Amino acid sequence: MGRIRVRIIMKTSTKLKTFLIIFFIAIFVVIAARHFIGLHFKKKFSVRPAPGVIVNIVDEYKIQAIIAGGTEAWMVANDLASKKIPVILDGMNNLPVNFDHINARLDSASILNDAGVQISFGASLDTPNARNLRQSAGISVANGLPWNKALEAITLSPAAIFGVDRSIGSIEVGKEADFVIWASDPLELMSYPEQVFIQGIAIPMKSRQTLLRDRYLQSGSDKPPAFRNR
Repeated sequence: MGRIRVRIIMKTSTKLKTFLIIFFIAIFVVIAARHFIGLHFKKKFSVRPAPGVIVNIVDEYKIQAIIAGGTEAWMVANDLASKKIPVILDGMNNLPVNFDHINARLDSASILNDAGVQISFGASLDTPNARNLRQSAGISVANGLPWNKALEAITLSPAAIFGVDRSIGSIEVGKEADFVIWASDPLELMSYPEQVFIQGIAIPMKSRQTLLRDRYLQSGSDKPPAFRNR
């Protein structure tokens, strides 16, 4: 089955009527094409408008919904769990910095997990911030999420959410050999991978960052790095 992702960004000032028009258009596209729908939400108002619209439509039309962001999703954790709607959290934005995050809390991942909601982390929902995934998971562990659930949330869980867990997401016979070897806890910010494997092939660990590190750690001269070769 093909898949399409529809992102709906809900601002605090957006009126419910406008939101529902956009939402139902997106629902029509998803139902007609038999796809899943990804919903980028922050507030409880967005997750559960007028009330229970999303969870009811998901149940009636058998849509596979995914909530991304979900700063206040913990407030409707039981509803999400009952409809098996997973949540991709932004573990870094967990403080009430504005009205869109007024009910944000550090332990939202723990609350959702305890309610039975499948969770993952989206690293600010931006691809360039993928390096922050394990930090998001580590912050959630520090605030009540079991370590094994946090590790699952950045490995097997996202694969399962997007329906590719038969080939990736865990180390099992028959799956692609994508894994990382760590010398210490991967959820600790100061940890560094010793070796990365993609499809069973060891990836060179030398990068522009490591070359710059090695260059500027040289201490054979009293001159600043930019003047050492002059």
